[in-house]
Amino acid sequence: MPFKNLKMIIVDEEHESSYKQDSGMIYNARDMAIVLGKHVDIPVVLCTATPSLETMNNIQQKKYNHVVLKRRFGEAVMPDIIVADMRKDELKKAWMSTCLYEKICETLAKQQQVMLFLNRRGYARLVLCKQCGHKVNCPNCCTWLTEHRVLGAMLCHYCAYSCEIPRECPSCQEYNTMSPYGVGIERILEGIQELIPTARSVVLSSDISAKQANSIVEQVLQGEVDIIIGTQIIAKGHNFPKLTLVGVIDADLGLGNSDLRATEKTYQLLHQVSGRSGRYKEKGQVVLQTYDPESAVIKSLLSSNRDDFYSVELKTRKVAEMPPYMRLVSIIISGREEIGVIAVANEIVASMAGKITVWGPAPAPLSLLNNMHRYRVLLKVTSISAIKSLLSECREKYKKLRNVRVVIDVDPMNFI
Repeated sequence: MPFKNLKMIIVDEEHESSYKQDSGMIYNARDMAIVLGKHVDIPVVLCTATPSLETMNNIQQKKYNHVVLKRRFGEAVMPDIIVADMRKDELKKAWMSTCLYEKICETLAKQQQVMLFLNRRGYARLVLCKQCGHKVNCPNCCTWLTEHRVLGAMLCHYCAYSCEIPRECPSCQEYNTMSPYGVGIERILEGIQELIPTARSVVLSSDISAKQANSIVEQVLQGEVDIIIGTQIIAKGHNFPKLTLVGVIDADLGLGNSDLRATEKTYQLLHQVSGRSGRYKEKGQVVLQTYDPESAVIKSLLSSNRDDFYSVELKTRKVAEMPPYMRLVSIIISGREEIGVIAVANEIVASMAGKITVWGPAPAPLSLLNNMHRYRVLLKVTSISAIKSLLSECREKYKKLRNVRVVIDVDPMNFI
């Protein structure tokens, strides 16, 4: 931006992966802010309650000054964290433990509000046939379609393909055998309405328009809502005075994927959503439902010891020689013809093998996206400057290919 008199840059929630643009011109806006601040010699303030590991490492290396806010604003105190061990606790409807159900009833009896968090849109993550086991897949991507019952449709969350919810199995043609499996926020709402029919419940997610979301937020602020059910969009930025209980339906969600930052991202998200509870005079409570109460994430949240979590996670990354101690470069090769994609991927690996650490080529976790076959090559180096010429040569060599696309992503934030 052409600022004439820029004196300071503030990056709020600096840890957010949304600062990274993964398509078109690939860059991290947080990193660009730091580069710009250095270039024009002005301070850059990175604000967050849950810093990225890269930022924590820079603090430890004395590259950044570190300012800590030791208490919440005004009279608010940190909420009590309660762990519901789902291996032992009885599961009621709406995927709620007895512990969470009782806390909800206590909170509503005091005319206070409840937030239920589950980072999964829709009604059910997949629909399959009870007769033959057929799953409803996206025809364009290697992923299942998610049932969105409110819309009366099956949706792909990657390419936006949609179709009607099938009543007859597309494979065996049996009628009324298609059944939803897994849980999304719409299914939580359905269960709450059955379990606590008198509670005024609403859903907040990216599936609704900004106008609808603003209207719901206003209803919550006016005390016209008892239970808010939502995805990560409710995890930050909202201050509800009467909200004193947060229930996390699945605190383990996100830990089992192939992202090297899965533990870090899960901790950040759960820390942020826990912070919605008790932001005013009334002390809040947070119930974390988990099948792994001994995990580093849960133990750190329970003890409210952020430094312990970062210390353990940084040590783990250092032993594994992963960021922030090493740098990664992801090269995604994609095209409609898989044979051509594999040929280019193998050529790229051959040109770099022996010079640096190269992993792949291998099918990307999302190996078919919008009818494009995708293969990934990962590079691991100590310094990006050492391979600038290698990356430039690769970019120049393949940028004019018609049938195969090569995308180079330095310091990737997602690994799909």
